[in-house]
Amino acid sequence: MKARFPLALPFAVLASLIGILARWSQLGRNIFAVGSNEGAARVAGVNIVRTRVLTFGIAAVMAGVAGVLVIAQEAMVQLGQAGSGFEFLAIGAVVLGGADIFGGSGRVRGAAVGVLLLYSVYNAMVLAGIPAAWQDSVVGLLILVAVVIDKNGARLRRRAKA
Repeated sequence: MKARFPLALPFAVLASLIGILARWSQLGRNIFAVGSNEGAARVAGVNIVRTRVLTFGIAAVMAGVAGVLVIAQEAMVQLGQAGSGFEFLAIGAVVLGGADIFGGSGRVRGAAVGVLLLYSVYNAMVLAGIPAAWQDSVVGLLILVAVVIDKNGARLRRRAKA
């Protein structure tokens, strides 16, 4: 994997726009409400179907933009293989950024920090000459550690409240 610094500016712009949308708009609050507790969101008057359609629409647009940027950066793309393995990195970055893997909590800022952390680790492993098979293992270990820390922290917070 090579460094992807030319993508830093579009990443920063899109992450900022999505962060503003998530924090300061009614749609952002609705998305968090549906993701946290769909039943409570329905009782609160949130249109669940509309919120889901808009959420998937935004995700599709962002995936399209990401695909165009990745293909534009690569020297040669094999059809059907472009972006292979990125889903693992996406989940890993969000989990490392502090989002609950089961939904309902997280911030765009945390996901952005998770992306930067994950790519820093990947770049360090590439520079150190670590084989690609071990790189995925290290990322998987980081995700596992992040999930364990998150779950233990949640348990400690519940115990402190009691």
